[in-house]
Amino acid sequence: MDKIVTSVSSNEIQIRERIGYGSYGVVHKALWQTELEVITIAVKIIEDKSQDSETEKIRFEKNILREIENLQKCTHPNIITLYGVSKYSDNICLLFEYADCGSLYKFLHRTKREVSMDERIDWMLQCAKMQLRGITDFCTAIWKNKKIVVHKIKDYFEEDEKSFFKEIRNLKRLNHSNIITLYGASKYPDNRLCVLSEFADCDSLYDCIHDDDFKISYYQILRWMLQCAKALKYLHTKKIVHRSLSSRNLLLFDKYRVLKISNIYQVKKFRSVPDPYLAPEYWDTNGKFTEKGNIFSFAIIFLEVMTRKKPFELYRLMEIFSVAHNLKNDDLLDLIHMEINESDTIMQIIKKCLNRNPENRPTMKRIVSFLGCDYRFRINVDHADLGFTTFTDSTCETLCTALWRRSESNGLVKHDFDTDLITTKVALKEIDCNKKMIWEIMREVPKILGLAHENIATLYGVSLNYLNKICMVVEYAKCRTLYHLLHCRKYKRILFREKLNWIQQCAKGLEYLHGKNIIHRGLTTRSLLLFDNCRKLKIADFGKMNEVEKIRTDLMCCYLAPEVCMGKKNYSEKSDVFSFGIIFWEVIQREKPFSDWDLHDISEHIKRGIRPDIYNLINDDYSGIVPIMECCWRQSSTDRPTMSEVRRDLNYSIKRYDHQSNCCIS
Repeated sequence: MDKIVTSVSSNEIQIRERIGYGSYGVVHKALWQTELEVITIAVKIIEDKSQDSETEKIRFEKNILREIENLQKCTHPNIITLYGVSKYSDNICLLFEYADCGSLYKFLHRTKREVSMDERIDWMLQCAKMQLRGITDFCTAIWKNKKIVVHKIKDYFEEDEKSFFKEIRNLKRLNHSNIITLYGASKYPDNRLCVLSEFADCDSLYDCIHDDDFKISYYQILRWMLQCAKALKYLHTKKIVHRSLSSRNLLLFDKYRVLKISNIYQVKKFRSVPDPYLAPEYWDTNGKFTEKGNIFSFAIIFLEVMTRKKPFELYRLMEIFSVAHNLKNDDLLDLIHMEINESDTIMQIIKKCLNRNPENRPTMKRIVSFLGCDYRFRINVDHADLGFTTFTDSTCETLCTALWRRSESNGLVKHDFDTDLITTKVALKEIDCNKKMIWEIMREVPKILGLAHENIATLYGVSLNYLNKICMVVEYAKCRTLYHLLHCRKYKRILFREKLNWIQQCAKGLEYLHGKNIIHRGLTTRSLLLFDNCRKLKIADFGKMNEVEKIRTDLMCCYLAPEVCMGKKNYSEKSDVFSFGIIFWEVIQREKPFSDWDLHDISEHIKRGIRPDIYNLINDDYSGIVPIMECCWRQSSTDRPTMSEVRRDLNYSIKRYDHQSNCCIS
């Protein structure tokens, strides 16, 4: 016992009567004379091991040292306090807080006092809090110039240390956007193990959903749970089962937009599982964790997030244990006080995940596939945050402007006390089409949200209005469209150099889209927005959404390439080049293309090779731009240049005309 350091002098202790037996020795009541007062304590006198073998004495001393270290680290209202270590007749003794009411065992079996059921459950709840408190604590640290989290393992067996480091090495190889990054493991100077992981710049999911100051959109909940499902699917493909899946172990990043699963290291002796999330079969299989158990936990978290209620919050922890063995398929929903909407596909998949028989639960792969096909998981703007102002009805679409009050996380997660909410004027475009086409559009939305170019209009997100119609939330153009400027404001003089500047910006934006493998499909002067007092041009309304506008075809027919006019919707980058050539002519001439023809005949004329009249452009002033137009609207798509080639030729022509900045054509 030479390694055990005493912290209290034996002269300060007066040993009194024996009150019981504890592990490693006898417990006495005692008085401790401190500097301020005399307090009653319990003293555990460690039994003499001098007769044991040297190996047994070393093992015994290590166990005592471990108990002292663990107790000194504990600060919990339901764990007895260790005041210090002293000596009594050459024996080590531990000084504990004195229990004036004795042990629970004596109270239950040696007193005649009546104890209510509420008191008994309350005792066990306090005991459970002590047990479920966790086996790690954590702190932040700086490692390699970045902020990280250090999880300290409190209790472990030395023989498990090797397997622990081996598991961490394997987990470091995981690579998924919704799984926390593990940097490695280490040991503290006090020999405690620790895990180094990625720092979460936001709260845990548990903290977020159970804080009334947070206002969370329904669609953000769906996005979080889809990310969680994708991460679990990835873990299961790697044959990894999460042993502590709960909302506390789901961390939020990037202004609450990204969810990541944490605490996936899983050596059994290290884990402590939040019981409300455990699958019923856990109690029948001696604590065995399975993939289907993760699916049950996923469903409990899903309901927890949707209802913003803690799992089984109307029941005490001990009551959950008692019902877990006897649950039927629908009993859980009754316990959670959650009604299933039979027409809601999301609630139906949750119900399947809660099936009492684990074999009847879907796999994580199937869940991800199912959730990924529901376009509601792509919604990222809450319609309730949009304050409508003015409507603009046209023959091709329904547009309106709105004031969008949002936080930096795009309005899906807000605080009641936020004072820096951003109010942005936006334009809304309502899309009316069948579910199949909606899904085609929604699949393209993530790619469009990732675009960043000065000549591409910003898509803020997608909303679902009160009629369950999809609305695209896009950047608002104060100067309206290029079509409006060219044809509705005839009084405004436009310099020739201004026209070339718009065409040049359109070419740059279209080249960027093609570089991202995005085809516009509906390029017209109506889809070219103007900003900054008409100096800046941005392309809008690109992608699959243009295929659903049936009425719009009448207004687009002037810009459609011959192969598209054939009725086969052969959209390609070269069909966008054709539309660009028509727009080029329209801007320079400031006339509507084919304005003298009947709309129903335009497609036939284009298929026969007829193009807008360039008679007025055949002179020296336009000698550099006419060939570009003619190349763009060639009959065969294979003969047309790429947008990169068009922009190169256009830049050369603009340099030639820079000296004519005072020349204008009205």
